[in-house]
Amino acid sequence: MPEKAYKIINNIIYVIFIMTTLYAFIDIYLVKGKLPAGACPVENNRFLLYLAISLGVVSIVFSFLKKWLISKKEY
Repeated sequence: MPEKAYKIINNIIYVIFIMTTLYAFIDIYLVKGKLPAGACPVENNRFLLYLAISLGVVSIVFSFLKKWLISKKEY
């Protein structure tokens, strides 16, 4: 796979990660005011937060994988 394709895929994963994270945090902030005292707003968005964390990890791993594959190709 060419270097440009790795860069495009990594950027797409990163943008999805940022959008998911922002959506989850904004949703938590908006729901926080409607909940009774002592209720946790994060419980409702646990899946979104796990998805955002996993997308962030995949983006980081993919960027290191890209660097490793490209540097291996040069030698």
